[in-house]
Parts: sequence; C-alpha cells; structure tokens
Amino acid sequence: MIGGAAGAQNESANQPMGFALYQVDAFSDHPFAGNPAAVCLLRAPQEKHWMQLVAREMNLSETAFLHPENDGWRLRWFTPTVEVSLCGHATLASAHVLWETGQLTPAATARFYTESGLLTAERIGSRIELNFPAKIAVPTEPPKGLAEALGVKPLAVCRSAFDYLVEVDTETGFVKLLKHWCVEDSGTVINPMLVDEQLRGGVVQGIGAALYEECLYDAQGQMLNANMADYLVPMSGEMPDIVCAHIETPTKQSQLGAKGVGEAGTAGAPGAVMNAINDALSPLGARVNSMPFTPEKILKALSKV
Repeated sequence: MIGGAAGAQNESANQPMGFALYQVDAFSDHPFAGNPAAVCLLRAPQEKHWMQLVAREMNLSETAFLHPENDGWRLRWFTPTVEVSLCGHATLASAHVLWETGQLTPAATARFYTESGLLTAERIGSRIELNFPAKIAVPTEPPKGLAEALGVKPLAVCRSAFDYLVEVDTETGFVKLLKHWCVEDSGTVINPMLVDEQLRGGVVQGIGAALYEECLYDAQGQMLNANMADYLVPMSGEMPDIVCAHIETPTKQSQLGAKGVGEAGTAGAPGAVMNAINDALSPLGARVNSMPFTPEKILKALSKV
C-alpha cells in the first residue's frame, strides 16, 4: 500500500522545492501492515544532512531518497540516525513508487545506483523481483596463528560477509568459533557499554543452546545430567570475539525511545552458529539437524562413528 504527500522547503536554505514523499507498506496488500518505508523522490542530489533530518522526521526504519541518474536512479537509504549501504524493503518500496506514479512504465526495469552497486527490480506478474549482489566467500590466506589456535591444518580459509567463520575438526567433531557479529536495534542507546555487554551475554546464551546445553534422561525418565558437573554450559575461554553494532530506531512507546535489549542475541546466535557449522560441513556432504551440535553428532554426520 502507498500513501504520499508533497513537501516544500526554503529555497534560500538550498533545500528542494515541491519534492514528493511517500510511505509504503511493503509486503502487504492493505494499510497499516507489512514493513513500512518512506520514499522521497527528488529532482537532483541533496545534502546528506538534510536527508538525515527528513529520515529522522519520518521515524521509520528506513527512508529512501531517489533522483534521476544516467539510465536509472541514484538510491540512498537512511534510518532515523544513520545512512545505511543496503536495504531490501525500502528498495522494493522505491520501485513500487516509480511504477505507481508513472515515473517508469509497468514493463520497465527499475535500475538503482547505490553504495552496494547496481540493483534492479522487475515486475513479475503481481510480484516484484529484486536482483541484489551476492555475498560470496572468497579464498584467502589464513591469518597468522590460525592453525595453531585450532590445533589442526585448516581445510580451507575464506573471507565473506557471513556472521561466522568456523573450522570443524573432522577427526574429533570439535567446533571452534572464531568470531561473531551482532547488530541490534535497541532504540535509543543510553549507556552503550551496558547495552553491548547485555548483547554479548545474550549471544553467549544462544551459543550455549547451539553447542552445549541439553537435558539427558534414561529410559525411566531419570535425568542424567542434573548437576553442573555434567550439564555443559558455555565458558568464557570457549567464546569467540563478539562484535556489537547498533541501529537506533527510537520507539514511540516510551519517552526515552529505548527498547529491550539482549533478546536478539539469544534468539539469533543459535541459528547463526548452526548455519555456519553446516556451511563448513557441506563440502564434506554432511549436515546436522538437531541442537546441540555436539562432537558426537558431527562425527555421526561425517560417518566417523
């Protein structure tokens, strides 16, 4: 769904006159649903500071700004606080606005020039198909000390945009996590240090669920690991370096604009860990499908036991 308004600013302040501003509910066929984004159609490039002010005023997760360039459109995305290099639903909304307002014919391909390269959008029946750049892992030289840290000779070392870089020892099934990235929208961040540590604590809990924690019972229903000597939990020495970053979208539900923090680390980490392990296992034709991903399960998947 789409709604729009015309805006005007003071020409003496070097701001655009008569620009068009729309709010689009992406992934929905009715108002007040889906994932909202603002789309601002400009006649020419504008100052970054002005675009940031507009995005802050809109207070949506992303506001897209477009102006004609070459055979397409220059596209930039802003949250209420920062410019970002890629946004899917705001790109979808931008293409929708261009077609709905007659800037492009229905059969034309929307071409967007962005920080992430050329992005395209096409109408396929009643749907819109986006073509985004693939984040492909490429081989690289292993960093100094990697083999010593893992205790094994690496099968392969690549660099990519994935959350994890993981090496699996195919002899023991042992998993060593090298690094973890966590991006969280906590609304207004009041105490960055405290928020980062809450995020890291949540990530550690999620890693524990993915690799260690499990309740074991015998045939009579008696718990076999009811004490901390037998029930495995993550320890600091086993944790990777956890890098935290923030997207600040203030909530309207509180005066401070702050949201809860920490839950995303707990919820997102298990999936990231398990996907990374299965990515590492895939060249060997193996896959593990149940938590926790213990060495025994990995060795079974590799037909080692």
